[in-house]
Amino acid sequence: MTRIPKYRKHTVRDLGFAEIRVNGKPRRTYFPGRYKSSESRAAYAEFLRELAKADTQTDAIDFHPPPEDVTVAALVVKFLDWAESRYVKNGRPTGSYRFFRDCVTPPLLDLFGDLPVAKFGPLALKKAREKFVESGLCRNEANRRTTSVTRIFSWGVENELVSESVAGALRYVTGLREGETTARETEPIKPVADEVVAATLPHLPPNKIGRIRMRRIPDTSRDSLHGFIKEMIEPGSTICTDGLFSYLEMNG
Repeated sequence: MTRIPKYRKHTVRDLGFAEIRVNGKPRRTYFPGRYKSSESRAAYAEFLRELAKADTQTDAIDFHPPPEDVTVAALVVKFLDWAESRYVKNGRPTGSYRFFRDCVTPPLLDLFGDLPVAKFGPLALKKAREKFVESGLCRNEANRRTTSVTRIFSWGVENELVSESVAGALRYVTGLREGETTARETEPIKPVADEVVAATLPHLPPNKIGRIRMRRIPDTSRDSLHGFIKEMIEPGSTICTDGLFSYLEMNG
């Protein structure tokens, strides 16, 4: 082993990982538990012990093809076990975990629980998506949950439960498009009527009223936005925006 791979943090997923090179290509190993947790550090230490058994860094960890007998149900169970420890806030599972557990995985288990993951292809994914549509979900939500199914299979590749070719094929399933599906469309969000805003303000606590200032403006041009802001916001205040160019050069 020419060097010891560093214990590093994944900036988005809050996981610890180490990276080695196998056949000239980078290969990451993620550790269970949050970054710098005792569980994560223990896994990293075990990872180094495994590396030390090999003569070179490249030969340290052999790639094992996914077993052919892994079923969709087994994949779901393992994924949810991981998700329960991954999606945690203040010691409790977050909505992301419950979303996968209650919204995404039930159709997979009902339709394909006993199916080997090696046989789960694009047509199976479309059938799961149709199940989402039949349950009354709108098109956007059906697409969202279908994408989350592919996330489970991608996790399976990372953990050597699913072959890359299986997960890769699922990514070719395009989302449902408006007018090409029986899935309903969501109603557009309409602006709140001025009289509703006016009737609401008297019932708000004093420290809340300052957060609501609404007016219909003709467009999002610089002149329209700047005029409204200067009238409603005290000079020197910090304004958080969505980055629209019309907000630029706002002084005072």
